[in-house]
Amino acid sequence: MKHNRKFFTSSNVDEQVDRLSLNPNVIRLPRNEQNQELFRAEEHLVQNLQAYYQTEQQQDVISLEQAWQRISTRVVGNRELSHPTNKSLLTDHLRISQGRTRTMRNQVSAQPKGGKLFQRLGMLAAVLCVALLVGSMALVLNLSHQKARVGSPSIQKTHTTPTVVSTPTSVGTTIYTRSSSNSGDFSALTWSPDSKRIASVVISNGVQIWDAVDGKHLVTVPMPGQNEWAWSLEWSPNSVQVAIATNQEVLIVNGQTGQTVRSYTGNVAMVPTTPTTTGTSYLSSLFPASGGFGFRTTAWSPNGQQMASAISFGASGEIRVWNTQTGAPAFTLSVSGSYVVSSVAWSSDGTYIAAHAYNTQGGDGQTDQVLVWNAATHQRIFRHLDMMLGSDAPVFWQPQSHNLTFVGTVHSGGNYMATIEIWDVTTATLVKQFIGKGGNELAWSPDGKYLAYTGYGGKDAMNLVVIMDVSTDQQVYVYKEHTSRITVLAWSPDGKYIVSGESDNTVFNNGQMTPTTSVARVWIA
Repeated sequence: MKHNRKFFTSSNVDEQVDRLSLNPNVIRLPRNEQNQELFRAEEHLVQNLQAYYQTEQQQDVISLEQAWQRISTRVVGNRELSHPTNKSLLTDHLRISQGRTRTMRNQVSAQPKGGKLFQRLGMLAAVLCVALLVGSMALVLNLSHQKARVGSPSIQKTHTTPTVVSTPTSVGTTIYTRSSSNSGDFSALTWSPDSKRIASVVISNGVQIWDAVDGKHLVTVPMPGQNEWAWSLEWSPNSVQVAIATNQEVLIVNGQTGQTVRSYTGNVAMVPTTPTTTGTSYLSSLFPASGGFGFRTTAWSPNGQQMASAISFGASGEIRVWNTQTGAPAFTLSVSGSYVVSSVAWSSDGTYIAAHAYNTQGGDGQTDQVLVWNAATHQRIFRHLDMMLGSDAPVFWQPQSHNLTFVGTVHSGGNYMATIEIWDVTTATLVKQFIGKGGNELAWSPDGKYLAYTGYGGKDAMNLVVIMDVSTDQQVYVYKEHTSRITVLAWSPDGKYIVSGESDNTVFNNGQMTPTTSVARVWIA
C-alpha cells in the first residue's frame, strides 16, 4: 500500500539539517577501516530495506534526492559537519520520526563533483544521516507492524436503532381497530399478498386502503363515475395495485396512492337481459338502473396477467376473463339460466376458476350453484347445487390444493342447517363437511391447516370468529370482541393476523334509530 506523504520535503529537511548543524557536540567523519566496515554494514542495511520496501522505492527517490542536495550543500560549505553524539542523535531522530507513519528507503544518488576528500566526506555524511533516519523509521514501522499483527480496531459505523415497541403475541389480542366514516356494512376486506396493506369496501363509504400494521397511511379512492359505487376488490399478486369491481367498471388503482391506473368496461355499451314473452330482449347499459347491474366481483390470476370479472346483467350474468395490461378480452365463461355470479376465485396454481352463482328468481326454494372451470380449456369440471345462505356467498380454495370451500345447507329434522363443505373438484368428492358450523364468512390460514369462520346460531353467534383445526375438527380459539354481526373476514398472507369487519349497529335512543359506524378489527391469529 502506497503513501502519499513526502517525509523529506524541503521544509522538513531544512529543519532537520539545521538542528543537526547547530548542535555543539561535533564529531569528525570516520576515516579508519572500522568505520569502513560500519559503512558497509549500514550500506547493506539500506540495501535490505530497499529490497523490502521495493513497492515504495520510486515514490521516495525524489524525496531522498532533495535530502541529498541539501546535505551535500552543507558539507561543501563546511568541511566539518556538526554532529551530535550517537545517543543524542538517535534521540533527536526518534523524536522527529514520531509524526511519520511510514519508513523511507534509501537510494544513494550519484556523488557530487569535487575533490576526492569532499567526495568521501559527502558520501559518508549522506549515508550516515540516511542510515540513522532509516533506522529510526524502521523502528517506528516495526512497532506499527506489530500493532497490525496484534490487530488494530476496525472502524464501525454507528447506526441509529429505532425504538422497538413490543407487541402482544397472544392469540386474539386486538392490534387496532378502524372505523368507517359513515354507516354501512363492510362488503370486502382484503390483505395485500405481502401483508403490508389492507383494502376495504363499505357500500356507502367507498374504498379505503391503509397500512396493515398500524392502520395508518389511509387512502380513500374516489369513484370516478356518477352514481358509481364499489362491490368488491382484490390486490394484485405483486401487492402494487388493487382491482375494484364497481357497478360500472373495473378500476385498477395504485395501492399506495389510490390513483387510477386503468379501467375496464368490457367494451359493451348495451347488454341483453332476460327475453320477454314476445321473444325480444330488453337492452340496458352497464349503468345501473338498480343494484343488480354491473361488475359484482373480480379476481386476478396468480400470475397477474389476467382478470376474471363477473358481470351482472340484472337477471343473468357471465364471467369475462381479460388481459390486465391491454384490456383485451380472453374468453367468456357462461352461466345458463337466470343466474348471476357473485364471487370468483382462482386456484393457487391458476388451473381452475371457481364461482358462486345465485338464482335471481328468488323464492324460498331457490337453488344456487357452485361452478368450476378449467382456465385453459374453458370447460366446466364441477357443479354443485345447494341452497346457499345469501346472494353474495363466497367460495374459497384451500391453499396449495384443488379443494374448494363454501357454505351450504343440509336438511335435518325438518330444518335447514348451515354447513361448511370442502370438495375436491378434480374428483367431485366431498372431503369434509361440518354441519351446524359457519356463517357466510370463511378464511383459510396460509398453510391450509386452520379455518376461520363466523358463528352461526345461538346467542351472539354472528358476532364471533371461530378458528378450527381442520385435520382434527377441533375448535382452537374464539374471538369475541365484535359487538355486531361480522360481514367479512380475511387471514393475512403471512399467517400472523386476521381482519374482521362488523356491520353498523342501529341504536335506538328515545325512539330514534341512529346508525353507528362499521368497525374493522385487526387481531393476532
